[in-house]
Amino acid sequence: MTSFTHHYIADSADLGLSGALDLVRTRDGFRPRRLPHAAWEQVPHAFMRTMVECPAGVRLRFMTEARNIAVVLVTRALYLLDTDQRFSAAVDLVVDGSVIASQMVGRHHVRIGPGADRAVLEAAEPETVEFAGLRVGPKLVEIWLPHSAVVDLVKVMTDGPVVPAPSQQMRWVHYGSSISHCLEASVPTRTWPALVARGLDLDLVDLGLAGSALLDPFVARAIRDTDADLITVKVGINLVNLGVAHERMFAPLMNGFLDTIREGHPTTPIVVISPVTCPAHEHTPGPTGVGVDGVAISLNQEPLRPGALTLTDVRRILSDIVTLRSATDAHVSYIAGDQLFRDADVTAGRLPDGLHPDERGYQLIASRVEPMLGVVIEDRR
Repeated sequence: MTSFTHHYIADSADLGLSGALDLVRTRDGFRPRRLPHAAWEQVPHAFMRTMVECPAGVRLRFMTEARNIAVVLVTRALYLLDTDQRFSAAVDLVVDGSVIASQMVGRHHVRIGPGADRAVLEAAEPETVEFAGLRVGPKLVEIWLPHSAVVDLVKVMTDGPVVPAPSQQMRWVHYGSSISHCLEASVPTRTWPALVARGLDLDLVDLGLAGSALLDPFVARAIRDTDADLITVKVGINLVNLGVAHERMFAPLMNGFLDTIREGHPTTPIVVISPVTCPAHEHTPGPTGVGVDGVAISLNQEPLRPGALTLTDVRRILSDIVTLRSATDAHVSYIAGDQLFRDADVTAGRLPDGLHPDERGYQLIASRVEPMLGVVIEDRR
């Protein structure tokens, strides 16, 4: 049995918690949140609060010579009541930039539905995830927490001391929907933001919030107040598939979101990314339903109302917004989402539910967006 000589409670600065904008004490330990407290108080419903508490992109990051490391945590994997979908959860170990191991966790669930007024967290006991036999010598260790579960960190145990890892990484703050949260990825290092961050050596703050990318002002303020060297804003699909998008409100809301971010980041590159391909809503407004084959469909049965937005409309408006802003702002740019995930990818079976890419689909998005963002940050390194 491994003998651990060093024990660290989860809020220890030595563990170098990264990617979370808040850490709160719970009955079981410390829970990372991806929005700060001021924003958390304004989150309007339980579904979004649950997404904020799923630590996508959140990791411990420290230097150590330890050969054995254990993380004690309480994990409740997502269980979406409306689709009866249970997501797997895993902890990933990255050493000196390479993924060494993944371990599945989360025998219990947090039950939540889009219209639920509260999340139901099943009773759960602490689990110990142990990574043994690491190489001899000093090393940079990153422990990526599950992106698809609510996690309470209890403690970290090692057989050698740890210190926070020094970092000269540029910080990347990314905001988006479920297609940035990437719940369909099997492990946390295989979401497309994680793949891009690791490929470009960026310090990721992932604000990909499934079902919740609605340009909320409190999220814009959180981004405004967070240190960032690169900001990406990927929006559109939730506005359409929740049936709330209208041309009259969309452009002002988007401009207001960007204006708020600019208050805190006057020259930071902002990249606006439009929605990826979604056949149900390319030319038909929301809301979204599910057909008998499990594939997304539009529930909009009315004639196209003036101003009701489709994804084609959203891309046009976002492109126009960036074009107008770029006349006075040299640090804003646009990426067309349907070039990151394309019709051909749908044909190849990479969009199994008609809305969310599968893991290979997320890898394709990462491979296409990484060089584009690499060009944006090249002059800032």
